[in-house]
Amino acid sequence: MNRVFYDGELTHLDQLVQAMGARVLAALDEAVAAASSLDKAAADRVIAGDAEVDRMEREIEQLCVTLLLRQQPVASDLRRVSTSLKLVTDLERIGDHAADIAEIARTLDVPLTAPLGEMLSIARAMVESALRAADDQNLEGAHATIQRDDEIDSAFCRLKESFIHQVAEGKADADAILDGLMIGKYAERIGDHAVNICEWVICRGTGLYHDQQIM
Repeated sequence: MNRVFYDGELTHLDQLVQAMGARVLAALDEAVAAASSLDKAAADRVIAGDAEVDRMEREIEQLCVTLLLRQQPVASDLRRVSTSLKLVTDLERIGDHAADIAEIARTLDVPLTAPLGEMLSIARAMVESALRAADDQNLEGAHATIQRDDEIDSAFCRLKESFIHQVAEGKADADAILDGLMIGKYAERIGDHAVNICEWVICRGTGLYHDQQIM
């Protein structure tokens, strides 16, 4: 594989990752909208669309393996391919959690509470900023997104406290609380995957993962 062709394949890899990121973010947006407006048709679209996210992950994984096997990549290329291989796993998991939220949205009887909406808004913003950092290879942006992890954890604590207050005041609906806690947990996990993406962005730029030199 000559260098010009290899560079073209690396560019294609970046484009595929960007396309998958855009697809996952759109799925998350539609899942949140479905839960907010009790739109079961939108929820069904998110669930059906998860298969395409899985297909995109497999395509990227296959290209990464091909690039690693057909060429002895220099350090920067090795980081570029290897971190893409890792990053798409987190994208796929975000897509899964969007589908999980959509599954719950199909059975909701009341719209999302304000604390839950806050959590989902933070998670969505973290994913968007993580994808932007990945697209631009912006290490500063990646670090800034990682710092928001405490913010979403705090929002989850507030969500749980709001449910505890509902129980104490006798206003609790067991099914609604369970659904809310599950959506909140998915939002927290989405935030965790956004952080992971940023860790891989930093690794691609520096070779460091969690402050340890691995590439």
